[in-house]
Amino acid sequence: MFKENSLIKQSIFFGHFFLLMVRFLNENIGEIMKLKIGDCLMSIESIIEKTNKMNEYLSRTDAIFEETKQSGVEGDFYQTVKPFVDEVHLFLDEWEKEVTDWVRSERPKNIFIPNILAAKENFKEIVVQAFYPKTSYKRFKEHVHSIHYILEKVLFEVNKNTKK
Repeated sequence: MFKENSLIKQSIFFGHFFLLMVRFLNENIGEIMKLKIGDCLMSIESIIEKTNKMNEYLSRTDAIFEETKQSGVEGDFYQTVKPFVDEVHLFLDEWEKEVTDWVRSERPKNIFIPNILAAKENFKEIVVQAFYPKTSYKRFKEHVHSIHYILEKVLFEVNKNTKK
């Protein structure tokens, strides 16, 4: 008898709790949706902005490589190489975190987390190699094209998902 009364009380409690939650959600769904949509739009704008900046860094890195290859002179490590590499590496970490979070939540059709990680690692390599004339031209350019492809795919998928 005692167990039956306890179960009835629990059922009534959870029933009331459920009704209160439904009422709360019905009253506040507009605000909840605004928060979710606002966060998502901010994230998408940030991803687009950061991916475009990555493209700028990639172009700059490629230009540095071309200049270094033509001149045959290595960049000064402490004056030019290290500051630029540190700046790009910090930015790469931010970009990778945002894009991988987006990939996990949105699951775009043709972009996967290993693609993002590979682009980041390739970029980390070439940003250093750009300052050294002995770097293989073919290998460097292949990495540039690979990174550029991933960046363009990210922009395409982000823009495609925002139009839905």
